[in-house]
Amino acid sequence: ADVLTDALVRDLTGQPRVRRARVLLTGAAPHPDLWIRVDLTADAPAAGVREHVRAAVRRFAATTDCQPAHLDVTARVEPDQT
Repeated sequence: ADVLTDALVRDLTGQPRVRRARVLLTGAAPHPDLWIRVDLTADAPAAGVREHVRAAVRRFAATTDCQPAHLDVTARVEPDQT
């Protein structure tokens, strides 16, 4: 499970406005529960981040042949660092 969650974290943080991501995978395949938290820059557009997370979860599901039974995503916007 660590390899899978690490790969999803790398995919999520591949977007410049995602500073950090944390992924927790629980339950059994092929329908595990997936918990995601992303920490975003202050200028991250909600729609763009939403689509980025959706695309990453779709790639995760296709690669692992696991469709999450439950998906919980929390996004936290970090204060502007200027």
